[in-house]
Amino acid sequence: MVGSRLKQFSGTLPERLSKNIQHRGGNMVFQINSNKPVEIATPTSKFKLKPNTPYYFGGWGVLKQIFDTNGIKYSMLGELEDLIPDKVFTKRKNNNDMIFNGSKILITRSGGAGDMLFFSPFIKWLHDHGCEVRLACKEQYREVLSGQPFMAAVYRLPIEYRIIKQQNGWISARGVIEAFKYNVYDMLVTHLRIPLKDEEKRPVFIPLDENEKMADQFFEKYVEKSKKVIAVQLNATANTRTWPYSIPLASLLKSHGYKVILLGSYNQITTLSQMSNMNGYLFPQLVKNDYAFSASIVKRCDLLVGPDSAMYHFAEAVGTKALVFFGPFKPENRIKYYKHVWTLSPEEKYCVHCQSHEGFCKRSNIFTNFSPCLEQISPQIAFESILHILNL
Repeated sequence: MVGSRLKQFSGTLPERLSKNIQHRGGNMVFQINSNKPVEIATPTSKFKLKPNTPYYFGGWGVLKQIFDTNGIKYSMLGELEDLIPDKVFTKRKNNNDMIFNGSKILITRSGGAGDMLFFSPFIKWLHDHGCEVRLACKEQYREVLSGQPFMAAVYRLPIEYRIIKQQNGWISARGVIEAFKYNVYDMLVTHLRIPLKDEEKRPVFIPLDENEKMADQFFEKYVEKSKKVIAVQLNATANTRTWPYSIPLASLLKSHGYKVILLGSYNQITTLSQMSNMNGYLFPQLVKNDYAFSASIVKRCDLLVGPDSAMYHFAEAVGTKALVFFGPFKPENRIKYYKHVWTLSPEEKYCVHCQSHEGFCKRSNIFTNFSPCLEQISPQIAFESILHILNL
């Protein structure tokens, strides 16, 4: 049976839960000891570092391993918290410190697109209270919040240390979003001491005019007005959150007369679009491959179906219904305050809600490219749930 939109859950947050958040060790400021720029390739991004220039990345362990493996000489200048103690937002003495007209606040986060959206209502709150909020994230996620009216700027990680020193306050939430027992928005409210109301604990995203125009043109060209349109996100960025039956579900939906839009990684979408048995599906990422455009596409759909990954947060923000498959993460830790999201989860005997991001299933004790616990949710169960949601 399809899960209801989750409202309230038992359990309370400790008064100052953020005291227990462990985020030391990753917030290292470093510099390359070289006479020329050095190109770095991590598993998810590439960038060039200036010589003898202090940088902050937010995932120091990854960079250190790359430096050591490739014989790149570097210096560690210290933990960012120790270098700018008067700018650490979560350690301000009074709640209103650093929150004033013209105050420059920098948020650094090396996570994915969904993480950017978790921060969005807090960024908007700070903006509405006079702050100029900037975000530093990985290059591939800059477009998530770029152009939003509450954002002053979006930088790429690694970011030069001099830019951080120019700010009035610095926010890091390492270890907060990953916390196991509590809703992510409740965690951030406690950690940041920003008093969001319950109805504000939802992602904020305003589709950009350019993407809206392109999405309108896409639908006018490819979608009959009489048909229901369902977007299917094929995979999550973390393998253990991926539902293994996305393609069979898409086929089932298509056979019942729905227009099906497929969303996924660009390589995956490109490959599928060239297969003869995929005729009749729509691939908007071939027109423009970014999250913001996909959000405008989802806005025009009757429903989004997919795993616990970024796109359902966009769906919530733009008011599109979504059915989400939750395995390693508990639904209430993500969608407790959402208005447009329904969930399907395996029974507890199949899943321990391990919160794994690493492709390792703790229940099955194996590495995998999908979530074994989510095998318990068949395409037929998902299809019946979709019919239920569309008829509400």
